[in-house]
Amino acid sequence: MTAGTIGGQIGYRWQMFNVVYGVEGLDDWAEFSGSNISTAFPSNINRTKTDAFGLLTGQIGYAFKTLLLWAKRGAVVTSNTDQTNSTVTGAELAKSDIVHWGAP
Repeated sequence: MTAGTIGGQIGYRWQMFNVVYGVEGLDDWAEFSGSNISTAFPSNINRTKTDAFGLLTGQIGYAFKTLLLWAKRGAVVTSNTDQTNSTVTGAELAKSDIVHWGAP
Protein backbone atom coordinates (compact mmCIF):
# COMPACT_ATOMS: atom_id res chain seq x y z
CA MET A 1 0.00 0.00 0.00
CA THR A 2 1.15 3.53 -0.74
CA ALA A 3 -0.30 6.57 0.97
CA GLY A 4 -0.36 10.33 1.22
CA THR A 5 -2.86 12.87 2.50
CA ILE A 6 -3.30 16.60 2.98
CA GLY A 7 -6.27 18.54 4.29
CA GLY A 8 -7.70 20.98 6.73
CA GLN A 9 -9.90 21.36 9.76
CA ILE A 10 -12.19 24.13 10.91
CA GLY A 11 -14.44 24.45 13.91
CA TYR A 12 -16.17 26.80 16.28
CA ARG A 13 -17.16 26.53 19.95
CA TRP A 14 -19.29 28.88 22.02
CA GLN A 15 -20.39 28.93 25.64
CA MET A 16 -23.74 29.91 27.14
CA PHE A 17 -23.47 29.93 30.92
CA ASN A 18 -21.86 26.56 31.76
CA VAL A 19 -22.94 24.76 28.54
CA VAL A 20 -20.45 24.62 25.67
CA TYR A 21 -21.56 23.93 22.07
CA GLY A 22 -19.38 23.21 19.05
CA VAL A 23 -19.19 22.18 15.41
CA GLU A 24 -16.15 20.89 13.57
CA GLY A 25 -15.37 19.84 10.01
CA LEU A 26 -12.37 17.98 8.58
CA ASP A 27 -11.69 17.40 4.88
CA ASP A 28 -8.72 15.56 3.41
CA TRP A 29 -7.55 14.76 -0.06
CA ALA A 30 -6.04 11.28 0.04
CA GLU A 31 -3.91 9.07 -2.14
CA PHE A 32 -4.22 5.67 -0.47
CA SER A 33 -3.89 2.78 -2.88
CA GLY A 34 -3.09 -0.90 -2.80
CA SER A 35 -3.39 -4.04 -4.87
CA ASN A 36 -3.24 -7.81 -4.52
CA ILE A 37 -3.73 -10.97 -6.55
CA SER A 38 -7.22 -12.40 -6.07
CA THR A 39 -7.22 -15.57 -3.94
CA ALA A 40 -10.48 -16.74 -5.56
CA PHE A 41 -9.34 -15.98 -9.14
CA PRO A 42 -5.50 -15.93 -9.32
CA SER A 43 -5.62 -14.58 -12.89
CA ASN A 44 -7.12 -11.31 -11.56
CA ILE A 45 -5.62 -8.42 -9.64
CA ASN A 46 -7.70 -6.31 -7.22
CA ARG A 47 -6.92 -2.61 -6.76
CA THR A 48 -8.36 -0.22 -4.20
CA LYS A 49 -7.90 3.55 -3.99
CA THR A 50 -9.21 6.11 -1.46
CA ASP A 51 -9.45 9.61 -2.94
CA ALA A 52 -10.82 11.64 -0.03
CA PHE A 53 -12.26 11.43 3.45
CA GLY A 54 -14.00 13.83 5.77
CA LEU A 55 -15.60 14.23 9.16
CA LEU A 56 -18.40 16.48 10.42
CA THR A 57 -19.14 16.56 14.15
CA GLY A 58 -21.13 18.40 16.76
CA GLN A 59 -20.14 18.71 20.42
CA ILE A 60 -21.91 19.59 23.63
CA GLY A 61 -20.27 19.96 27.01
CA TYR A 62 -20.57 21.30 30.52
CA ALA A 63 -17.91 23.48 32.14
CA PHE A 64 -17.06 23.10 35.84
CA LYS A 65 -14.60 25.94 36.52
CA THR A 66 -11.38 24.51 34.93
CA LEU A 67 -12.91 21.15 33.88
CA LEU A 68 -14.91 20.57 30.68
CA LEU A 69 -16.88 17.35 30.20
CA TRP A 70 -18.15 16.95 26.66
CA ALA A 71 -19.67 14.51 24.15
CA LYS A 72 -19.00 14.45 20.42
CA ARG A 73 -20.99 12.82 17.61
CA GLY A 74 -20.93 13.10 13.85
CA ALA A 75 -20.54 11.47 10.46
CA VAL A 76 -17.61 10.21 8.41
CA VAL A 77 -17.48 10.04 4.62
CA THR A 78 -14.93 8.45 2.30
CA SER A 79 -14.62 8.19 -1.49
CA ASN A 80 -13.22 4.88 -2.82
CA THR A 81 -12.57 3.17 -6.14
CA ASP A 82 -12.43 -0.63 -6.39
CA GLN A 83 -11.14 -2.20 -9.60
CA THR A 84 -10.45 -5.73 -10.88
CA ASN A 85 -8.14 -6.35 -13.83
CA SER A 86 -6.96 -9.46 -15.65
CA THR A 87 -3.28 -10.23 -15.00
CA VAL A 88 -3.10 -11.94 -18.40
CA THR A 89 -4.47 -9.20 -20.68
CA GLY A 90 -4.58 -6.19 -18.34
CA ALA A 91 -8.24 -5.65 -19.29
CA GLU A 92 -10.51 -4.03 -16.74
CA LEU A 93 -13.08 -6.60 -15.59
CA ALA A 94 -14.96 -4.56 -12.97
CA LYS A 95 -14.85 -1.08 -11.44
CA SER A 96 -16.92 0.76 -8.86
CA ASP A 97 -16.71 4.26 -7.40
CA ILE A 98 -18.27 4.23 -3.93
CA VAL A 99 -18.97 6.90 -1.32
CA HIS A 100 -19.24 5.40 2.17
CA TRP A 101 -20.96 7.16 5.10
CA GLY A 102 -20.56 6.09 8.69
CA ALA A 103 -20.31 7.15 12.31
CA PRO A 104 -16.96 7.90 13.98
